[in-house]
Amino acid sequence: MSPRSDVVERDLDLIEAISEAADIREARDRAHSERAVPDRMSGYLTGGSFVAALGLWLVLAPPQFIPLGMLAACIAAHVAAASIEFEIGPGTALPTTPVLFASLFLLPPQIVPLVPLAGLVIAAYAARLRDPDRRERLSVLAGSSWHAVGPAAVFAVAGVHGFTIATVGVCAAALGAQFGCDAAASWVRNCYGLELPTAKLVEALRFTFLADLTLAPIGVAAAFAAPGSAGALLFLAGPIFLLAMLQRDREHQIDRAVVLSEAFTQSADRARRDVLTGLRNRLAWEEALAHHADKPAPVGVVLADVDGLKATNDTLGHDAGDRLLVAVAAAISDATPNEGGAIAARLGGDEFGIMLPGALASRTASVADALRRILGTAYGSPGASSVGASIGYGLARSGAMLDNATQEADRGVYFDKSRKDVGRH
Repeated sequence: MSPRSDVVERDLDLIEAISEAADIREARDRAHSERAVPDRMSGYLTGGSFVAALGLWLVLAPPQFIPLGMLAACIAAHVAAASIEFEIGPGTALPTTPVLFASLFLLPPQIVPLVPLAGLVIAAYAARLRDPDRRERLSVLAGSSWHAVGPAAVFAVAGVHGFTIATVGVCAAALGAQFGCDAAASWVRNCYGLELPTAKLVEALRFTFLADLTLAPIGVAAAFAAPGSAGALLFLAGPIFLLAMLQRDREHQIDRAVVLSEAFTQSADRARRDVLTGLRNRLAWEEALAHHADKPAPVGVVLADVDGLKATNDTLGHDAGDRLLVAVAAAISDATPNEGGAIAARLGGDEFGIMLPGALASRTASVADALRRILGTAYGSPGASSVGASIGYGLARSGAMLDNATQEADRGVYFDKSRKDVGRH
């Protein structure tokens, strides 16, 4: 492998690590803030459908007997397991599968979904006692219980009574049903509600399902070791405690990774900021050009060149020239839309630019006109005349034509200067 390929591979690994840390940081932020409207809707869809399905099942096929003591023991075990949160990309994975499969052998199938519902709610409120800023809505917690409906339905249809060789196939079918219900509810909650790319959800579910595949036999073995007894749950204490230790260590490592990621991101952002004006710099502009170069969407480009900067520096001093540049930068920033990935940058010296991904000719022209109006009311220093800049714009029908759009905008700047009889430098 060549040295160059080593560098590229390290860069890709770094980008992937930063992206993973950013996903976890965003997930933590969501846990401490109110969700967006689409996510509230996804919570209502998953949580409401779970409550409706469970209620309908209990009405149509009520259990002959509810062992309240056993139910309470299963819920307590679920609370312990649900308190162990493995952060995986956009969400968390909870090692509750052993408790679920033990519960399938200890409780009537109709009431098994109550175990994760009650367990998640109690665990969430216990977590809020430790972290008062944490937010968990009941609808989201109910939707997260969907994974138990599939296995319970499989056990109900199979009519499982005790553990036999045939039960192994039923458990395999129950685990498959768990994966299906969990994947469907997770897609609604994350891809529909939070607009997470499906590929990221698949990556997170791959880890979750592999863990569930490993943990489910532990729950089955516990039920086999103490059939029909709450003592089966005691067999889960050791694995749950071990998982808690591993989770604490992993959480510590993730905390360090998130801190390092934030420090790196801030450092990278500073390297792409113009020190004087606070706008993006030439490096950020070139990176944006490269990013959109292979995109089929149109891109608008607006360029501005400050009028009279050299004369200001010569007659009033460089401090006055700096104030002039800062005033132009403020106007550039005000004219740049806060949407669509638009960026404003100081390209060097007295040159500035605005990039408008997705903008058509009319939108690009309106931003250029808005910049002219704002500059007409801006002042570089008290008592000075209004700030002036020569402006041009161009449109790339696709990213491949960005060079042409930049040249078109540059010609517009020259034309504007010649019209005003202002020297470029």
